This record gives sequence, C-alpha cells and structure tokens, in this order.
Amino acid sequence: MTQLVQGKMNIMNFFRYIIVGGFGAVVHVGIIFLLVEFIKLSPLVSSVIGFVFVLIISFLLNKHWTFQIKVNQKFQFTKYLIVSLIGLLLNTLIIFITVNVLNWSYEYGVIIMVIVVALNNFILNQFWTFKK
Repeated sequence: MTQLVQGKMNIMNFFRYIIVGGFGAVVHVGIIFLLVEFIKLSPLVSSVIGFVFVLIISFLLNKHWTFQIKVNQKFQFTKYLIVSLIGLLLNTLIIFITVNVLNWSYEYGVIIMVIVVALNNFILNQFWTFKK
C-alpha cells in the first residue's frame, strides 16, 4: 500500500513539476523574446537573464507546491542552485552552439534548450534537491 501511495505522489509531483516547468519555460522564453526583439540584447545574454529570474520563481513553486516541503532543509536552495547552474551551463551551451556554430535562428536553440534543461533539472531535483 505504501508503494502505491508513493507512486501516486511521484506522479502528482511529476505533473506539478511539468506545470511549474511549463510556466517557467513560458516566462523564460518570453523574457528572451522581449529582450532580444525590443531591447536588442543578444540571445545569449537574454537567456541568462531569463534563467536567473525563473530560478527564484521555480524554486519557491517547486518547494512549496510541487514537492510540498514544509521545513527548511539544510542546503536545499544551494542544491537547487547547483542543479540550476548545471541547467544554465546546458542552456548556454545549447544557445551558443545553435546560434554561433550551426547558424540557426535562436528560436530553434530555445526549443532544444527548454526540453533538455527541463528533463535534466527534474531528474536531479526529484532525486537530490527535494529528496524526502
């Protein structure tokens, strides 16, 4: 019975994570678009700015809603930051390669980046950052 309840909780966590991640992705992509198209910043700088903004929002949503952590676990934000920095490295690498090496439009890099970083961060956060 305990495994059944844990399985349902993991499924709920996954769906909540998708919702938070989807929200974060929309905000991230929106910030990139606004900064590139209206402020005329580079796609790389715009992506980093979007990443930092979404980092704070997604940590709070994942902690309190997705994984429903009630207590402050030692080093939890530090772990989340490490996972996010790994995501930032992937993010930056993907944008750099798609825009500067492959000469693709930045939009393609953003699509690839969103998928790769979301999967990476879910796995690391589920089993390390928010491990109960």
